Amino acid sequence: MGESENNAQKLPVELSVFKAMLDSSHEAIVLTRVNGEILYLNKSAERLFLKSLEEARTAKVQDFFPDYTLEIHDKEVLPVVLKGGQWEGEVDAIDANGRIFSVWQRIDALMNGNGNAEYLFGFMHDVSDDRKEREALMLARKEAEEASKAKSQFLANMSHEIRTPMNGIVGMAGLLQETALSVQQKHYLEIILSCSEKLLVLIKDILDISKIESGKLRMESEPFNLKSVLDDLCDVLFLRAQEKKLNFICSIEKDTPFELKGDSARLYQILLNIAGNAIKFTEKGCVTIHVAKDCTEDGKIQLSFFVKDSGIGIPKDRIKDLFNPFTQIDGSSTRKYEGTGLGLAISKKLIQLMDGKIEVESAEGHGSLFKFTILFDSPDKVKNDTQNQREWNACIYGRRILIASQDEYLLEALGTIIASWGAVCERVDTPESAIGKMLNSANAEIPFQIAIIDMTLRLEDSDELYKTVRDMPGFKKTELVLLTKPMKAEDIIRMRAEGFPYIISSPLKYSAIQNMLCNIMSCSKKSLEEPSSQNEDSESSVVPETSKLLIVEDNPLNRKAISSMLEKLKYPHDMAGDGLEAIEMMRRTKYNVILMDCQMPRLDGYQLTGRIRKFANDMQTPNDVPIIAVTAYAMPGDKEKCLQAGMNDYISKPVKIGILAKALLTWLKNSMDQEEDGDIAE
Repeated sequence: MGESENNAQKLPVELSVFKAMLDSSHEAIVLTRVNGEILYLNKSAERLFLKSLEEARTAKVQDFFPDYTLEIHDKEVLPVVLKGGQWEGEVDAIDANGRIFSVWQRIDALMNGNGNAEYLFGFMHDVSDDRKEREALMLARKEAEEASKAKSQFLANMSHEIRTPMNGIVGMAGLLQETALSVQQKHYLEIILSCSEKLLVLIKDILDISKIESGKLRMESEPFNLKSVLDDLCDVLFLRAQEKKLNFICSIEKDTPFELKGDSARLYQILLNIAGNAIKFTEKGCVTIHVAKDCTEDGKIQLSFFVKDSGIGIPKDRIKDLFNPFTQIDGSSTRKYEGTGLGLAISKKLIQLMDGKIEVESAEGHGSLFKFTILFDSPDKVKNDTQNQREWNACIYGRRILIASQDEYLLEALGTIIASWGAVCERVDTPESAIGKMLNSANAEIPFQIAIIDMTLRLEDSDELYKTVRDMPGFKKTELVLLTKPMKAEDIIRMRAEGFPYIISSPLKYSAIQNMLCNIMSCSKKSLEEPSSQNEDSESSVVPETSKLLIVEDNPLNRKAISSMLEKLKYPHDMAGDGLEAIEMMRRTKYNVILMDCQMPRLDGYQLTGRIRKFANDMQTPNDVPIIAVTAYAMPGDKEKCLQAGMNDYISKPVKIGILAKALLTWLKNSMDQEEDGDIAE
């Protein structure tokens, strides 16, 4: 038997094996001519299209697809495969019952000896379920985005609607505070302002937690000074601590950098929340904040913050609930402490956004310790921070300093601060031990250079310790510093006249202690102080009589509140109820600054600003007239929206007179400088 005869006998067998292999495939396989004539369907294809091979041979492949899929076939598929390429993608198909479904399709061409496509192979499988899942996910995502957008819009509207009347309440109450009032009226007014501040904090907390959850909170990265943040915090929290007769002290460990780069406002907010909470839950003793450097690597600085209190403590089984929003450890109807529980929840999320973590150590009845870390950048330009620190360390290192106070918390905190600078610090808690320490040191000819003495300490004969120390001859080489509660200016003047030039009063601010000791030891005090901030009172606030402001505000109450503030600041001004009225007024009068509300009828603040920038000449107004947004919109992006619209500055309601005064001084000065430059140019 010849070879050709053997091959002829094997062919049917091989074809049957090949057909069986194709039929076992889970993919639908279709073989057609280029014109669409169907030559073969495997079993999966028969099940997919609900047609047998015999039925399919009387049809064409075009019968398996709707018209819009055939258009894709003619325009996209054939130009690729007829040139020997491969096409794959998702298209719609149709079965014998008319059901349209989705298939993933791959098409190849079988070329003849002339290099032309003669047959087409189609491999496909049903992806209808996958498509439905994708469409469901897309729909769910779209609904979630719309819900998030609606939520954000609702929050923005609520913020605006609440801040608008709050602006009138806070503004007018602040002005009323400056008038002659009876004791009872002042008390009522203090309650109004206190409740207003609490409401504003609540609004801010709710907005913050919403921004964080929606991923819309943006962290800033700007250079700042750590000492300034802690000093500002000390000013605010000391008043709360003083009301409860608590000590409140901030300290910074040696070698901790002061110049950092990050979001100082959020750091302040975190410390305010945690330390404020500590004060709220502490009835006696002390609340301290301590800062230490963990590590420095690759331009990053990690700091650890410790907030410790001697308060009521937290049961171990409730610590896990501390950072849940709207949760308080004491959730009973008779709970003693107010609050929503938002502060700690916000703080934890902010710490995480700043690449840090927070831990809590506490025992019921034994106080609490909150420890958290934050990662900062090193600033591009450090303002002689390292040099200043070295100068300060050399100035105080090895100095002998005595601290005398019966307040154990104050003694520990103040001693820790001073000892961290390298001084030899000794602490005593009785007047007798203070006298004994000082006598022994003087007799050994190593007297204390400085003695910090609490004014409340008295000897057994009722004489104040600080007066006794001042009058003893053996202590003439020791500089005396009085540690006092807050004093009135006239009392400080009197004490200095009595021979006590150095007085440290609460709150014990880090920089104040440092500068006091530096002054005593004649260090280069100038190099240690922060650059002095611009003083609104000392800076010339004289405004030329020709200067005039325009308030554009539709709410009568807010117009009255801002107008009253401007009257107090002695700024002449006019008022417009909306944008169109403002345009008419600007055509008659030249204004130096415009205070612009954003939401107004007929013509809002954004539209009016655009017209001023484009058609200033028509309104008889300089194109670059400073425009300050004064708006109740305080959501993320609102400030940027105002600036993009052409406004120069942004103040959120409720407006505080100090912030308004500072902004006006800045922009009026700029405006006057530009006018002078123009006069010189002429």
